[in-house]
Amino acid sequence: MDNNQDIRNINSSQHTNGQEPSRGGADPSFPLTVYKASAGSGKTFTLAVEYISLLVRKPDAFREILAVTFTNKATAEMKLRILSQLYGIANGCQGSEPYLAAVREKTGIGDERIIRERSGEALNLLMHLSNSLRVSLNDKDVEEQAVDEMIESLNPKSKELKWISEYINTNIDDNKSWNVIGQIKEFGNNIFRDFYKKYREDIDRKLNDTEFFQAFTSKLVRQRDAAQKAITDSAQRILSVLDS
Repeated sequence: MDNNQDIRNINSSQHTNGQEPSRGGADPSFPLTVYKASAGSGKTFTLAVEYISLLVRKPDAFREILAVTFTNKATAEMKLRILSQLYGIANGCQGSEPYLAAVREKTGIGDERIIRERSGEALNLLMHLSNSLRVSLNDKDVEEQAVDEMIESLNPKSKELKWISEYINTNIDDNKSWNVIGQIKEFGNNIFRDFYKKYREDIDRKLNDTEFFQAFTSKLVRQRDAAQKAITDSAQRILSVLDS
């Protein structure tokens, strides 16, 4: 997870797994584009090409694009890669030829002069509006949108819906609010934390065990109840001593 990066057109909802999305661009009618890729798979190249292609189609499209990464290092790398390759394409640098070829193929613009001119125009706009290249770390709005989409996609047989239903019932039993959506969104922030990134595979393996979640939550409830009973018993003994 810590090496993954997503690039998203901020008015959208389509997800891809290491494949070209069927649609893309800065038009608000286009869906969300999410690339998911493992370390060493060339994702930074893919994301930079996607971003630059949007700018070649429309040089001020950066106003409508939000790229999200999971580490500060990746944020800096993405910004540097986009700006340097825009410069390289615009000025005919040899090191940018692979990017030029990929952008030409992606945009369908056969005239290299147009690509170079628009890359230069986009770079000029970005340099004059230095805060407009939005590559953000763990963007809260995108994370909340992901939770909303996950919940909307659930069906009666989804294990996630079963977990949510059990959590709601537990809250009701404990005289707490049944509305747990905010808590789920807050809990979702754990995926951005180092401990989750470190143990992601182990956590995923546990959660894919159909018996684990219920057994684990039942164990936690028993431990909580035992702790509460121990505290209550101790308090009663103290009160008995004080009253004697």
